[in-house]
This record gives sequence, C-alpha cells and structure tokens, in this order.
Amino acid sequence: MRRACYRSSVSQRQVEGPLDVVVVGGAGVDTNVYIQGEDIDWSVESNFTRNIDSAGQAGGYASRLFAQLGKRTGYIGPVGDDHPGRLLCDALTSDGVDLAGVFVDGGGTNRSVNLIYKDGRRKNFYDGGGSMTLLPDLGLCRRVLARTRLAHFSIVHWARQLLPLARELGDKRHIANLTFQASLLAERTGQALMAAGLAEQARELYEVLGDRRSLARILNNLGGLNWLLGRGEVAFEMLRDAFAMATELESSTDAAQAISSLAELLLGDGQPDQAESAARHAIELLDGREDYLEEIGNATLVLSRALVAQERHEEAEELVLDAERLFDKVSATSALAAALLVRGDIRRAVGDVDAAADLYRRAADLLHDHRF
Repeated sequence: MRRACYRSSVSQRQVEGPLDVVVVGGAGVDTNVYIQGEDIDWSVESNFTRNIDSAGQAGGYASRLFAQLGKRTGYIGPVGDDHPGRLLCDALTSDGVDLAGVFVDGGGTNRSVNLIYKDGRRKNFYDGGGSMTLLPDLGLCRRVLARTRLAHFSIVHWARQLLPLARELGDKRHIANLTFQASLLAERTGQALMAAGLAEQARELYEVLGDRRSLARILNNLGGLNWLLGRGEVAFEMLRDAFAMATELESSTDAAQAISSLAELLLGDGQPDQAESAARHAIELLDGREDYLEEIGNATLVLSRALVAQERHEEAEELVLDAERLFDKVSATSALAAALLVRGDIRRAVGDVDAAADLYRRAADLLHDHRF
C-alpha cells in the first residue's frame, strides 16, 4: 500500500519521538448541513442550508482532543488522496498530531454528510471509503504503537488487524475492552464465528483481570453468539451465569440484559411461558431507567412475542405498541421495524390480512431507508 503523501509535513522529531497516546482509526471529514427551516421542502429543487466541512469523526476528534490537552498524540489510519484527506491532515498537523501512521485509502477519505435540523434531529449518510478491505502496513503500525503509552481504538473493520499488535505491546485491560468491541463489530456484520472467537479472548482476559462486571457482560454476548452457532446448551449456561454474576454484583441493568437475552432464547426453544416470565423480570429490573429505553423496548417486544406464541393476541398487541413508542422515542429504526413485523404477525393471526400487509410494507420501507 502506498504511503500517504502528507507524511512530509510532519517533523522528524514527531516521527521518532515518544507519544502519550496513539489514536487508531475512525478519522474523517464531517459535512454538516444545517437545515434553516423546520424541515426539508422536498417539493422544490433547492433548499437553502448552511454547509460546513470539518475534520473530525471519532478518531479525528479524539486525536485533536488529546493534542489540545497537551498530550503527545499520534494517529494511525487511512486518508484518501483527495481534498477531504488534505483538509483532515492539515487540521491534525495544525494541532500537532503525529501523522507517521497515516496511509492512503484508494477508496477516498471517510466522510459523513450530516443533516442537522433546528430541533436537534440528525440524519447521517456515512461513506467509509475502503474501510472493509484495507490492509494496513503492520510493520509501520507496530513502530508507531511501540512509541506510545496508550492506544485509543475506534474499531473500524481494518483496525481489528492491529489488535494482536496491541495485545503484544499494551495493557491487558485495554486490549480486553478493544477485543470486546471488535467482537461486537463482527457480530453486527454477520460474522458470528469470528465474533465468538473474539469474545472468548476478551473473556479470558477479564478472568485474568478479575473484572467480574465485564465478565458478566461478555458472557451475555457469548450466550447469544453460541445460540446463533447452534450451541443451545452452552448458550443457556452462559446466560444463566451472566445473570447470576450481575445479580451478585447488584448490577440491575446487566442482570436485566442477561435475562432479556435468556427470554429470547427460551422463546426460540419453544418455551413461551418461561420466556414471558423472564421478559417480565427484565422489564421490572429496568423500570424507571430512561437511559435504557431501547433495552426496555427489546424486552417488551420479546414479551409480546411470547404472548403471541400463547395465542394471547390482544395483550400482545398492546405490548408491541408500547415497544414501538419506546423505539420511536430513541430513533431505533431497525428495532421499530421488528416491532412492526410482530404487529403484522398478530394482525395476520386474527385474520386481518390487509392490516398485516400494510404493517409488513411499513417495516420493509423502514429497513430500506435505514443505513446499518
């Protein structure tokens, strides 16, 4: 892979000196489009907006923050040989960020176009360039990571390749957290086997560290992953262990998420009555937690599905409407689509085929418009 042409702007002192922190991945350019009216007028060709480009995204803002706090900061990651790439590198250089770890992405610089409404709503359109296929220069990355006390990762796909280097060079707790995040990313991209392997690595590190709270959380994830891989008995055992551990630690939110996951598995295992009990328990544990509305909605949806399996359609429909309101409140689009599908199943089960078809169409439209 070609090295970025921006390296020449960095002084030799920066290239060779020690660093306090290296940020890995996630930098790009944000194009913020500030909507002047209450909404976009789609009936006309042009809308007047304020459009501002800024160097940032997770990795860019983290790099600039550390540098402006006086920390000797480096960045490892791709930029395109394009105008957004020059904007990004100029901003990082002006803040004193070491660009020794920058390399070229032939797919262009990461960019997000963010529509920002006056009431605070946002719609983001993200272009990750070649993030899914990049192969970083591991020798270069090793040399940069070896100079730092701390590595701050934004887990984009290519950055997972640096985790073994960080494991070799860095702190076990930090690596455990990074490995956990990498597992979550692999799960979201449909790579269940890879996700389970990464989660097992994180589990081993948390066990060595004696971090029981993180261990409870990773067991929860491992339970779901093992279920996806067809390891039912292992999945149930891990989720029960996760719930017991979270309960022992008096972490009601972690306990709720574990038992909500258990409810999902019980339902999939053909035990709707036990799934109902587990889901109700999860909702009770999260009662009053405004910061866990999506999790409450998920448990409520599982409860609704458990009632559907018991042919208690009226109760189930009331609950799925509650779940929809929660998902809508936190803009959880894919979860809202799932709720619409459940309500469609309920309408079909009671013979209202037209309403069911309308709900299925609405769910499909939501998923079509949603960028995962």
